[in-house]
Amino acid sequence: MSSQSALPPPKVFWAYARQDESYLLRLKAHMANMRRQHQIDDRWDCRDVTAGKDWEKELDKHLEQADLIIWFISPYFLDSDYCLGKEMRKALELSAQGKAYLIPILLRPCDWKHPPFHDLEPLPSDRRPVLSWPDKDKAFLNIVQGICRILEKLKSSAATQQTMLFQNAQGEPIELPAGQPARTTARSTRKLNDRRPIKTRQRTNIREIKHSRKLKQTGNFQTPSTSPDQQSASNQISLPGSTTSATQHPPRIA
Repeated sequence: MSSQSALPPPKVFWAYARQDESYLLRLKAHMANMRRQHQIDDRWDCRDVTAGKDWEKELDKHLEQADLIIWFISPYFLDSDYCLGKEMRKALELSAQGKAYLIPILLRPCDWKHPPFHDLEPLPSDRRPVLSWPDKDKAFLNIVQGICRILEKLKSSAATQQTMLFQNAQGEPIELPAGQPARTTARSTRKLNDRRPIKTRQRTNIREIKHSRKLKQTGNFQTPSTSPDQQSASNQISLPGSTTSATQHPPRIA
């Protein structure tokens, strides 16, 4: 079994008003196949809080563990002080930290185009509330397809972050283990604006270094005296195709 398939599926936290619970159950029925294929783990919702437990503490615990936070937007949801209060603030905090992805679902027609929802892309994809669709099952199918697209995007992004490939001076790939930070230098910054092939840029850097060494060996290399301000300016390089500058560092050659 591959390491990727061994990873647990992303956990879903459902945020909804009690009055909308029946529509949540219909959507979860449409997501049954995703559940069987271990694409998501949405088994828990607030209906599962057992009697005698601290209801708010239990919700907070599962909210902290969530990878996807899905809001059921309706007038009842917007009227809930808890949904738009502590729960909303915590969800936005987790999103800002990169710990959770927020998905608003437009369930009923309501005045939702205000912070924080107006900055997020809701489902269904045409921004038409579920209850405005003649066929509600088609609306739920649209939502499921949208969630699948988001999961694919998140999976692709995670794979990219897990293994980063760089090239050495010979143009050969260097694989950095997951979690190892990459050093950012003027060279890597310049790479964003320089559209020449990597090998061509690296050969140019090597030629410049060899030329400087040759001038020093023949005695033709002169270091002009400069004031501190001039020296600071000489340490700035203009990025090709840009008016910005970055501090220059000696090229790193593997």
